[in-house]
Amino acid sequence: MLKHYRSYKWRELEISDGRSPLDQNVYSEKITIAVIKHYYPFQFVEHEGIRDLHKCLNEEAIPISRNTIKAHVIRMYSRERDNLKCALGQVKSRICLVFDLWSSCTTDGCLALTTHYIDEEWVLQKQILNFCHIPPPHNDAILATGLMDLLREWGIEKKLFTLTMDNAAYNVP
Repeated sequence: MLKHYRSYKWRELEISDGRSPLDQNVYSEKITIAVIKHYYPFQFVEHEGIRDLHKCLNEEAIPISRNTIKAHVIRMYSRERDNLKCALGQVKSRICLVFDLWSSCTTDGCLALTTHYIDEEWVLQKQILNFCHIPPPHNDAILATGLMDLLREWGIEKKLFTLTMDNAAYNVP
């Protein structure tokens, strides 16, 4: 049955309804958002069925490779990170942080840094600033240095109001 679907050729459709031509940049952006939003692997864009669907919807669609989609994801991450840095720079209130460390089932240390603040419209905002692997040892001096580096990187070292951490032993000097 799969052979039938793979060999099936879509009829060519004439576009007579006055639609504008495909904007390849918008097309690439939409696929990038779908890959991020649904946790698709980068190779998703190279699946034959997906490429056939896109060609059927618009003959002008130029297929995207897994390397191209990876570059788009990295570019989108950088853009959104820069937008968040800018937004944090404009926050007039203080910022609260949650600093969380834990070990995975493979005993790899992970760090998550989340910010909470009230924006200009008095809406509570919550953003993950960092999520990364953190190798041992997890002592207070190393964690304090790492936290200060992250605060400087995000430009919020002078805006800190509270820092909430879990009750692990490494939090006590």
